[in-house]
Order: sequence, then structure tokens, then C-alpha cells
Amino acid sequence: NLFPVLFSAVLSCHSDSLVSVDRKREALELEKEALQLLKRSAPRAEMLRALILCLATVGRYLLDLGEQREAVNYLEEGTTLSKKLYFENELDGGSFCSQANQLGSIYFELGSLPDALRHLGDAFAELRNVDCDHQCVMSIIWNYFRCLIAAKDFTKTESILLEAIQLYSKLPSGHPLLNLLNNLYVQLCLAAAGKYNK
Repeated sequence: NLFPVLFSAVLSCHSDSLVSVDRKREALELEKEALQLLKRSAPRAEMLRALILCLATVGRYLLDLGEQREAVNYLEEGTTLSKKLYFENELDGGSFCSQANQLGSIYFELGSLPDALRHLGDAFAELRNVDCDHQCVMSIIWNYFRCLIAAKDFTKTESILLEAIQLYSKLPSGHPLLNLLNNLYVQLCLAAAGKYNK
């Protein structure tokens, strides 16, 4: 029975229209209704994928409303579920990496370095196995880099940069991703010398 998925999609469409006229609080309440509907449904793959999308949307609206602490609860639940489905081959890896990257970045801004490193480490670890666009790859690498630098883990930082350089070595010279990696390697050297400014 796909009714919950279809009905939640209708609610989401209506919430999108509310957001477009800057009624985000009302849109958020509609998305939360859709979320409860999906949570009461049978845990089939289609339902779970719709649930992940809904959790991400609720999290995004909460972020827009400046409620970061509540947002991470929804994003954490969605990312944990997407990781589970990804390893069960029920969700594409790009979606999982993108969610883990977003959540890790938010945790970093909130000052929760261990949580940031956990999620960004998950995203980076799967880059070799998934098909992500280069913008997403650059975002993951940059976010992971700045977390490791903040943790002063220079050995790990060097390791992930060398792994990334090897992974993307076949890109043409001058590609933005290669430029980023080279620039980050220079910043790492400065950081190790105690000269890094975030």
C-alpha cells in the first residue's frame, strides 16, 4: 500500500508552496504530519526512502528557522536510516554521502567535533565506492579536512589527502578538485608548522 508515500508527497508539495511564500513554520508542521504518517507505515524500502527524504526536509526547514539543535535530531535519524539502507543496497551511495556530509558540517558548526568526524569519516570512506558529483566530493573533503585540522590530527589529515589525491589522480590537470586537494595539502603543511588559520 503506497498511500502513505503518495499522501506524504502531497503534503510535501503543499509545504513547498508555503515555503515559497515564506510560511516556513506552517510548512514545517505539514512535513511533520507527513513524517508521522510514514513512521506508522510498514517498513518497506519505498516507505523508508520517503521517510529519509521527509526527515531531511524537516531538518532543512528547522535549519532555515534557526533551530539547529532540533534539526540535528531529525537529520541524525535520517542519516542513520540512509546508512542502513545504503549498506543493504536499497539506497544509492551518493544520497548517503551527501546526508552524512551535511550533518557532519552542522555538527562542526555546533562545536561537536566527535560527531562531525564520525559522519564526515563515513562519507569520505565511501567515496571510493559511490558515484558522487565533484561538487559533493569537494564539499566532503573540505569539511573532513577542517574537522581533522580542528582536532589537530595532522597524521590522519595527511592520510586522507594522499588517499584522495590518489583516488582522483586521473582527473585533468587544473580540475577544481585537484586544485582543492593541492591547496589543502599546502594548508596542512602550514598547520603542522603551527601557522594554520581557520
